[in-house]
Amino acid sequence: MGAFFGSAEGVQVDPLIVLPIAVVVAVLAVLLGRYALRAQRGRAHSGAEGLVGRLVELRDVRDGRGRAFLEGTWWSTRAVGPPLPEGAIARVVDLDGLTLVVEPPTEGDDS
Repeated sequence: MGAFFGSAEGVQVDPLIVLPIAVVVAVLAVLLGRYALRAQRGRAHSGAEGLVGRLVELRDVRDGRGRAFLEGTWWSTRAVGPPLPEGAIARVVDLDGLTLVVEPPTEGDDS
């Protein structure tokens, strides 16, 4: 202990004080680590995996193509299957470049 306190002679740290402080710091470190891992796992996915399955409202629809506002951005849309009317709700099934590929939602869709 002499090196820790330099030239202070007779100074001692009571283990009954150091031990609880060390335990509290260790518990806090573990909790913060778990919180950071959980936040990392819960991150939103970017790219196609973050868009597929989402529901969008179609705008400016012509010949099966239109636009939709999703994640703060206007996207071009292309319908697969029957053409969807303007204002229809559609489910994103794929991403083709910068175009959302959409189809009518299935009964279980509610996102």
